[in-house]
Amino acid sequence: MQHGDKKLAQICGTIAADEKRYETAYSRIVEKVLELDPDGTMHFSNVAVLFGVYSASDYINMLEHLVDLWNLEKLTGLSSEVQAAQDYFCGLPRKRRKIEETVQARAKKAPTVPFSWISHRKV
Repeated sequence: MQHGDKKLAQICGTIAADEKRYETAYSRIVEKVLELDPDGTMHFSNVAVLFGVYSASDYINMLEHLVDLWNLEKLTGLSSEVQAAQDYFCGLPRKRRKIEETVQARAKKAPTVPFSWISHRKV
């Protein structure tokens, strides 16, 4: 909206609202699954991490949020195998943040490129 593209701002607002609903639903589901099967949930988390389907920054923010929301670092009574997965998963945000900082620094030095689908703006 601040760049004058009202329609694009509306589209982004709709997407953001949908994403918030997904986050709320997913958070509630995983909270329940953690109660029922913490070992299985941590294995699932490891698989989801390997796919990396979000942008690096979004993904890191999501990881930090979920680790805190579900208190994953404080889970106890896990098998040694799952405890190793827990340590790995909970440590990912710090590791990925370092990589993201390098990527961002390189991106700032890269030339801008025009995209016709964004009102011929350079991005």
